[in-house]
Amino acid sequence: MEKLLKRLPDLVVYRGSNEQSEILGGATSRRGKDSKLLLGADASEWANYQEDSLLKDGIIELTQDGRSEYLMYVPASAHPSQAGRQVKWERTKKPGHGVRGLGKYPLCSKTMYNYLITDQTDDKVLGVYLQHPKMTFTKRGRLVLRADVDQQMKDCLLLAGLTIAEKARRKAAAAGSQAGAMAGAGAY
Repeated sequence: MEKLLKRLPDLVVYRGSNEQSEILGGATSRRGKDSKLLLGADASEWANYQEDSLLKDGIIELTQDGRSEYLMYVPASAHPSQAGRQVKWERTKKPGHGVRGLGKYPLCSKTMYNYLITDQTDDKVLGVYLQHPKMTFTKRGRLVLRADVDQQMKDCLLLAGLTIAEKARRKAAAAGSQAGAMAGAGAY
């Protein structure tokens, strides 16, 4: 008897507060620093995020460039009105971007993963993603848009921000478990 095991995305985002809500999209981070995002309900059914998938034209690529930048490429098929838009997510600690004490976000620490979001075609600032200081499964951060973008682009930016936050959370958890294992190993 042969079982077909289906791998789910690393992250599935719902528009509501439970799994019966509409699916905003999904993401996978299986290849080192890069992630792939897919908007819509197909994201939860897209097994293994295979390159030969029928949905590959709608894949949004989020590539880590160095330690503090991500480049997000939105193909025209995923967002027809944007025709291959490239967006840069750059780590920021500047108060002018909303980090630490400016406006209504005083709890955003300079040590958090806060990102300035810029459209690469015209260097226009689209907004900023501010990580929640006590990140949990339900509290990730705040996406503050400073430019007029349509709903589909808002969804792309939200999904990318949540993907980056999830990667940071998993990296911190892995580092914490390794540190605990190393400390325990030294006790013998």
